[in-house]
Amino acid sequence: MTQESVVMLTGLIFVAAMLYASVGHGGASGYLAAMASEEMDHPQPIPNRFPKGEYLLVYDPLDGSSNIDVGVSVGTVFSILRRPDDARIDDPMSWVLQPGAQQIAAGYVLYGASTVFV
Repeated sequence: MTQESVVMLTGLIFVAAMLYASVGHGGASGYLAAMASEEMDHPQPIPNRFPKGEYLLVYDPLDGSSNIDVGVSVGTVFSILRRPDDARIDDPMSWVLQPGAQQIAAGYVLYGASTVFV
């Protein structure tokens, strides 16, 4: 498997997991309105068949993927932003770029010999 295919697969798994989380367990959670990643051309709104929330998830599904072949740890980096009050929900590009002080949460998951979530 090539580095590009691993990154693409990781991105697809991440999107599927977030859509599953939008549905919730037995009920709709609807926290996310859109997701954005360096692997995407544009922010992706949550499809209409799922409930929508007010948060944007910005992430790198496999940060450090160029190090996979040498056995160095890789991880997932993420940021959660709230949709600005004046932004249209159908235009997530209009609310992706915000000052860092507007961030609700951020973190990373480190994958290697052990997995760490910070």
